[in-house]
Amino acid sequence: MKILDFMKLKRDDFLACFAGLILPLAFAPLNYYFIAVLSPLLLLFSWLHCSPKRAALRGFLFGLGFFGVGVSWIFVSIHVYGDTPIWLAGIFTALFVMALSCFPALQGYLLNQFFPKNNLYKIILAFPAIWVLIEWLRSWLFTGFPWLLLGYSQTDSALRGLAPIIGVYGISFVVLLTSSILLLLFTRIVNNKIDWRGRISREDYILIFFLFYIWFGSGALSHIEWTTSTGDKIQVSLIQGDIPQQLKWSPEYLQKSLSIYENLTKTHWRSELIVWPEAAIPLFLHDAKNFLRPLTETAKKHHSNLITGIPIQNSTINEYYNGIILVGQNEGIYHKRHLVPFGEFLPLQNWLRGIINLFNLPMSDFSPGPYKQENLKLGQWKIAPFICYEIAFSELVLSDLPEANLLMTLSNDAWFGHSLAPAQHLQMSRMQSLQTGRYQLVATNNGITALIKSDGKILDQLQPFTRGVLTGEVVPMLGATPWIKIGIWPMMIFLFLTLVYSKIRSK
Repeated sequence: MKILDFMKLKRDDFLACFAGLILPLAFAPLNYYFIAVLSPLLLLFSWLHCSPKRAALRGFLFGLGFFGVGVSWIFVSIHVYGDTPIWLAGIFTALFVMALSCFPALQGYLLNQFFPKNNLYKIILAFPAIWVLIEWLRSWLFTGFPWLLLGYSQTDSALRGLAPIIGVYGISFVVLLTSSILLLLFTRIVNNKIDWRGRISREDYILIFFLFYIWFGSGALSHIEWTTSTGDKIQVSLIQGDIPQQLKWSPEYLQKSLSIYENLTKTHWRSELIVWPEAAIPLFLHDAKNFLRPLTETAKKHHSNLITGIPIQNSTINEYYNGIILVGQNEGIYHKRHLVPFGEFLPLQNWLRGIINLFNLPMSDFSPGPYKQENLKLGQWKIAPFICYEIAFSELVLSDLPEANLLMTLSNDAWFGHSLAPAQHLQMSRMQSLQTGRYQLVATNNGITALIKSDGKILDQLQPFTRGVLTGEVVPMLGATPWIKIGIWPMMIFLFLTLVYSKIRSK
């Protein structure tokens, strides 16, 4: 009977689910970033007067709404491009969303279990600290899924000025701190503890002043240039082939696919660097040598360089890599370090391989490359390369800096179809440029191909699902932002100490 009573949904249960449903609106492509403040506020309100178990349920319902909408593109990848029946793709998507929903469920349980009293320390300190620590946990547990971290939603808000200082996790904390303060002020108004005709406590003045200070101050920080321009400009051309995913790995379409990239490239050899997207050449490197040889010679003739995604086989140890090569005036190679589960490698493959088509995708048996690799060199400048959603992992980006002068992301976002994912992916790339003070080249198969400035703003881009070339100039940057210098661990230590302090003061 107690279990049945527990499972009866209440008004605040629906409020928590609603808060999750609206949160994806804060992210790209809609970018209503103020909802990133409103949504956690509503969730926290639903947690204030319930047991830890009820808070866990409400966190889970919040997660169902948030991830059910925010990562709905998983269904597209599994059903349309994984050739999986609708019903089975629906089951896999639902399981994935439910697994992600366990993270906000854990947040709610921990908050109300260890902070049962609704006081200043629980609302303003413990709530945002637990949330961000759980975000960090989600970014590495079970290989990690740092998609839709709250801080990413603020790429175009005033808080963007904090990115080079405290990074995406720090921005998440500030967003949540704002939610907490606004909720606290609201509850004090409702309880007649604030009279706007003159009776405002010193504590309330401090909270109001803090909100104005941090938002306006962050806006002012966005005008600071933390890194230094070298003064040199590199002309680059990014090739967007728009090859249908259903045909990309088809042997019958191979020659046409290669011809598309060749034809798009041949009038752009005046660019110092030409970039093709992830796996633009659907052949192993050793099988593509005859195709690459004339391209390499042409690049050298024009004092140019070509970078392309290509699978690579190490026959000595019989391992395969999702890779990048640089040919022409310079040479280089990169092996992808952070692989996508089920897409690039199969956990428990002895059990799952062969069960359904989803687990037999092309190129789904890769090995990860070494964590520390040489940056690609373009003359005297260094490029930090990333493949697909590697760019979402801030720790991975940090490992290549401050040595790298440019960032580069190669991706095949055709897996996402007409969904929210390409815009979300580009938003995360923009945040990494903001954090590091580096220009970035984003080359994708069918969009969104873009050039990103060192302040995270888009210099230029191609429309999705179009075939074309994006030519522009990028500037190599020197130096390090505060975030590069201090890294992520000081923020995690600060959050842990915040929780300890909150617990001590809440007794």
